[in-house]
Amino acid sequence: MSARNVKLAVQGVSRRSACAAFGARTTRCSIAAAAVVDVYEGEVVSLIGESGCGKTTLLRIIQGLSRRDAGTILVDGKPVTGPGRDRGYGSSRQTSAVALGAR
Repeated sequence: MSARNVKLAVQGVSRRSACAAFGARTTRCSIAAAAVVDVYEGEVVSLIGESGCGKTTLLRIIQGLSRRDAGTILVDGKPVTGPGRDRGYGSSRQTSAVALGAR
């Protein structure tokens, strides 16, 4: 059996940012991936969670489009320091019309 290659490694990534606006004030919160996540070559991964939990923020950090305050992200063993063509990540949004079965 051949060894599988770790394509993406995420360790302890966090980002603190303004995350919700209530009237005129803004609340600060953190997104965090405290767990160690290894994605192996050929795997398909989904991020599932409630609205506002940091799924898109984590994807943007992995893509190098947003900064992180802590943690490590490696793609093919190399640190992510900015956007790169070496990452084939995508996201899909589901609208309420689709979720409710509207035609």
